[in-house]
This record gives sequence, structure tokens and C-alpha cells, in this order.
Amino acid sequence: MATIYMDQWVYVNLLRCYKGLKPDYPKFVEASKIIIETSRDDKHIFPFSIAHLYETIKRTKLDSRKELFNYMFTTSKFKTIRP
Repeated sequence: MATIYMDQWVYVNLLRCYKGLKPDYPKFVEASKIIIETSRDDKHIFPFSIAHLYETIKRTKLDSRKELFNYMFTTSKFKTIRP
């Protein structure tokens, strides 16, 4: 099982693709679906960190924060990078 670390902007762009919004990076469209599948099947681990939480909390729109948290928690299954 591989552990894959993603930066905050990657989570944001993957979520945009997952929601069907116009992607900044077209290759992320397929990746957003594969990440959910491989996480669900325990093929890969996508941990998040305190930095991810901090950056997400700074988002001004509540709906945006909720969607991003939901996507990060779904992909990570609450696995974290410990400080």
C-alpha cells in the first residue's frame, strides 16, 4: 500500500474535477475518480496534515470549507501526517 502526500492546491483542484467544474489541469479529472476508488479499496493512503486543516479553515465560504473537508476526509479516511 503506497502512501501519497498531496499539497492543499492538489486537493482543491481534485475536488473541482470531482464536482464536475472546469479543471485547471485536465489530467486531474480522471485522477480525482481514481483517488476515491483506490482510497476506498485501501490500495493507497492519502493522509492529511494540520497544515491542510489550517488552510481549509481559512477559506471564507462555509460551503467551500465543508466540501473540501469532506473530500479530504473521504480520501484520507482520517489518516494523518503527525507533526
